[in-house]
Amino acid sequence: MAPWGAQASKKSVDGGLVSLVIPIEDKKNQFIITVGRNLSILTWDGKSDTPTKVEHLHTVDTEEEKADFSVFNDGKVDPTGRLWAGTRTTLGEDDFARHKPGVGSLYSFTKGQQPINHLTGLKISNGLAWSKDLKTMYHIDTDDNKVHAFDFDPVKGQIANQRTAFDFTENNIKGFPDGMTIDTEDKLWVACFGGGQVSNNELSLFF
Repeated sequence: MAPWGAQASKKSVDGGLVSLVIPIEDKKNQFIITVGRNLSILTWDGKSDTPTKVEHLHTVDTEEEKADFSVFNDGKVDPTGRLWAGTRTTLGEDDFARHKPGVGSLYSFTKGQQPINHLTGLKISNGLAWSKDLKTMYHIDTDDNKVHAFDFDPVKGQIANQRTAFDFTENNIKGFPDGMTIDTEDKLWVACFGGGQVSNNELSLFF
């Protein structure tokens, strides 16, 4: 049972780790999911032992040097309805995988179009957020311990002018930047992996 008394259900999907689940607007029991390096539509009533359907849409990071060392990680829908999702370098247990340069990328997805690769060379593509005026997009690559900002074009879905918005190392923040959200005052809130806290540029909340 869920903590609030509701019934909780789960379902495994073939193909690897499910890292992202987003309900599709006006589509009952349909969800966008990421599994391994695949983006798919899952049809499931939340109760049955098996999903009604899993429809494959796209596979990313298909290059030979990436395919064995990359899986989807975090993602989010921007305020215009465009999906952004990034991949991470799998660590594995062998030394080669652990020391392999970042092969992750950040993609955007629009219905009826091919994925657009906006960033490459990432280790762990993670949190995403957009400013209220839609002029700035924020993105985390956990491995470099920073939150990056970009100029954002909401019509074309393009980013430019990468810069550091917040540096965890310079500000002595414990842990590594992970998931992220933004409040109505355009303040970023970042979960700190290994740090037991949620931080913004003004304070930290400890758990």
